[in-house]
Amino acid sequence: MKANSGKKMTRRSQKGFTLVELLCAIVVCLLATSLATLAIDMSSKSMNQQTREAEAQTLCSTLSTAISDELRFGRNFEKDAEATGDVNFSYFSASRKLGNNCRVVNQDGKILLEADGSSNPIVPGTAYTHNVKARCSLTLEDTGDVVTAMVCVYTDNDVVLAVNNFKVLLMTK
Repeated sequence: MKANSGKKMTRRSQKGFTLVELLCAIVVCLLATSLATLAIDMSSKSMNQQTREAEAQTLCSTLSTAISDELRFGRNFEKDAEATGDVNFSYFSASRKLGNNCRVVNQDGKILLEADGSSNPIVPGTAYTHNVKARCSLTLEDTGDVVTAMVCVYTDNDVVLAVNNFKVLLMTK
């Protein structure tokens, strides 16, 4: 049997990591992971917001074009004393799907053409993405040949995402 030759076993001669070194490495990895997760979450929210705003602009433009077309080729414009809300006149629609005295109405955040108790959407319901809503206000000018229109697209919290103000020169009175 050989006795210990006087050499003490030191930490430096042991292989592996100490508990403190392992804990430090774990903390550093957790911090890096949490920062990466936060960055991904923020970029995702930013992308969703930008998509929502872009689609709101598209919806506003589409609604403005559809309303402008209906108004431009409509007939028999007159102010409607019974109308409530922003839309205050009726007209004969150029649209073949209605063909009766119509008016533009705001209902449940969508813009509709209403005639004889039935309502038809200006654009399909699927155009209202990301829980956006729209409203329209129309004013028949005193001259009777111009309609001033405003289309507004907004969120559930009434945050305005897109607005389009335009005038429509009527083809017929």
